[in-house]
Amino acid sequence: MPSNSSTALSLTSVLEPEYLADPYPLYDQLRSEHPVYWDESVGAWVLTRYADVSAAFRDPRLSAERVLLDAAWFPTEMRELVGPPIRTLAQQMIFSDPPDHTRLRGLWVKAFTPRQVEAVRARIQQLTDQLLSGVGASGQLDVMCDLAIPLHAIVIVEMLGVPAEDHGHFAAWTADYADRCRRSSRSRSRARSSAKRNC
Repeated sequence: MPSNSSTALSLTSVLEPEYLADPYPLYDQLRSEHPVYWDESVGAWVLTRYADVSAAFRDPRLSAERVLLDAAWFPTEMRELVGPPIRTLAQQMIFSDPPDHTRLRGLWVKAFTPRQVEAVRARIQQLTDQLLSGVGASGQLDVMCDLAIPLHAIVIVEMLGVPAEDHGHFAAWTADYADRCRRSSRSRSRARSSAKRNC
């Protein structure tokens, strides 16, 4: 990615192998050279400085309702299939504004009171110790793959009451969902690029 070309900057770059391996130079470039910019490939404004992000969260002119409910950008044979999942995704708390967001957040905070969090502290520490002990003789640790991803997945499934024998299914579904989201992002990026070339 050329560092002197703002047009080359895009969050879709983080999906490329070289950036997945080390995304921090890209993040540094975004913060230092283009802290607020329009990402054409993503179709959204990108803010990378804390102060800007914090101000945006509090700006009532901005909305979290960013899920594209129109499935028209999917291939024709897939539109009927993807419609229900898209509508379900749009109802998630992170994609909603008040009053829906306020109502959903009220349900979530009941599970994360200081007392509830303290109650699972010992279990999370136990899981962390187990994951760290499994690093192996190499002495090397991929913090995301070896610790962060499995730790949060286990904690979530246990909080949801998912039976231990189904934890593997849950992890596979989560990974599959994330992979589909990444592929969808690439597809939308290619579709936008193609539309531009055809204009």
